[in-house]
Amino acid sequence: MTVIKILYSAAILAALVGAPVTQSSAQSKKTAAKGGSVKPSLAKLKNNVLKNPDDINAIQEYYDAFLDANPGQEKQLKLQMQTWVKQFPANYYFPVYLKRATKLAARTNDKNTLDRLKKAVQASPDSLSEHVAYIEAIGPDNPDIVNRYDELMKQFPKNANVPFALAKTFIEKESPKAQPYLLKAVEIDPQFA
Repeated sequence: MTVIKILYSAAILAALVGAPVTQSSAQSKKTAAKGGSVKPSLAKLKNNVLKNPDDINAIQEYYDAFLDANPGQEKQLKLQMQTWVKQFPANYYFPVYLKRATKLAARTNDKNTLDRLKKAVQASPDSLSEHVAYIEAIGPDNPDIVNRYDELMKQFPKNANVPFALAKTFIEKESPKAQPYLLKAVEIDPQFA
């Protein structure tokens, strides 16, 4: 019964973190852009979260406002989420936001870092964790990711983990772009079916 409760809570959390929250956040931005209301300060939004840590809308509003006000400071957002995870250990939302902030903080445009991650993938193409680190550093929404992985698939045509890593990225985004890469992985190694 406990397992069912946990799974149910996780499903509700996933649904809450999805589109409806983003829509309400987008609606408030439209209202502010029209001059209908002034955006609250980041400090005020942080206080709103501290006063009511179970309010997912307050958390989302702080998260969005932080990213808008502090471009390139994703690591600071990650640190704030880590603090709240420790401060509110029973809260289900903060670990989700910590994971999102961690993925954002892992992104980089630094050529040396990307080259080292690519070399790590080339040195051990069977390691899915190497692929995940490389993809997160590039950014899964980066259009260049497909070109980079097409190049890796040419370099390692018999390794199913290469197309599977890209398929996994698209599956997590619920994108139909996953299908050809998943089929390629299964073609190379039927165990991926």
